[in-house]
Amino acid sequence: MHAFTLEPAPGLCEMLQLALDEEEASGGAVALEVKDPVAREQLVLEAAGLLEGKKEMLSTYFGIGLGINKSINRDRDEDEDEDEDTGVTGAAGGGSSNGSSSGIADIAVTSLPRLVDGHTPCMDWLPAFLLELALQVEWDEEAACFQSLALALGRFYARVPDIPDYARPVPRGALGGTEV
Repeated sequence: MHAFTLEPAPGLCEMLQLALDEEEASGGAVALEVKDPVAREQLVLEAAGLLEGKKEMLSTYFGIGLGINKSINRDRDEDEDEDEDTGVTGAAGGGSSNGSSSGIADIAVTSLPRLVDGHTPCMDWLPAFLLELALQVEWDEEAACFQSLALALGRFYARVPDIPDYARPVPRGALGGTEV
């Protein structure tokens, strides 16, 4: 499958957190159910872990690449070095990463499929797409999995950027002029 590389590769956990934040801002059901920050972080880690566990299938059949983001690792190593210098201990980056979740926190979305030549999906919708993959794809049954994943991909690739009201074209005749 043809794919294009995302450079820089966005962090998977960061994208999932952005999606939850957007859900909350728009009154989405998932965010309304999970208001506790610890529960939200747990949801993000579980969703990222699920997708990481499916990365071989996502890559092979759908061209969705997940891998280790070296810049995330480098930033975390620099933060840990700073912490060592100051004598402060704890999770790098201010998060509550522990030994079991540090690998998940390093995962990034490295590539997406090229479904149509010359078309790149609007990256504004990438967080919502990833959250949909984690929460709405039916992973347990093969046919349902492929169908729900294909639908999620289709929705992601069909969405266009939101256009602010001031940038929308004015319909003919709306300004009191006459149509030609």
